[in-house]
Amino acid sequence: MAEQIVTLGRSDERAAAVRGQATAGPSQIAQRRPEAKATSRLRFGLDEHLLGWLFLRPDLLSELDAEMIRQQAPPLAPDDLEGAENRALLSNLLALDLTDETATAADRLAALPEVLRERGRAIVAEVQRKPALTDEKLIKDLGDTILRLRQRNLQRQVQQVEYLIRESQGDQASEQERALHELMLVYTAQKRQIQKLLNTRSMIGALSQRKSAATMGERMSD
Repeated sequence: MAEQIVTLGRSDERAAAVRGQATAGPSQIAQRRPEAKATSRLRFGLDEHLLGWLFLRPDLLSELDAEMIRQQAPPLAPDDLEGAENRALLSNLLALDLTDETATAADRLAALPEVLRERGRAIVAEVQRKPALTDEKLIKDLGDTILRLRQRNLQRQVQQVEYLIRESQGDQASEQERALHELMLVYTAQKRQIQKLLNTRSMIGALSQRKSAATMGERMSD
């Protein structure tokens, strides 16, 4: 099970190999979902939420990586994100010298390739409109976001494998069909593991809030 769960939402070589044996279906699916060209109209989702906070608080990256490792999950990587521009933004951020404590979000955005700056600035501006969080709550929020991104990616991989299984039925391709069913088991196990992690993190967060509220009540009564 540990080997099955190690990628937790990342594409793996077996998936690529099996998809490569399939018909033109997957490429047709990909063509129906072209990369968004949005900088003028920003679609703000989980990916952008994570990116915006990381451009504002890159000092949290090491803590997020440690958090993922504690959950037996790999650290954040560009392929966790959807869209070429989002992956490029994260790749460029990770390539910067993040030890410079004098650098600001504006400095980091200015260091981006020109083609990415407008999108980066729009994402950061959107995050800056959100309520401030304590570091503890922000790390939990961003850790949950990474897990939800991987959960989303896995769901898409499951849908693609389901499509390939339907396409392979009736063909003389029993070996390929067996490989697809094995891949489905791997992805399903990964999805269950991520949901289990999210549930556990939610319970811990709720308990922490209750403890804080109780402590505050005790102080007020003294």
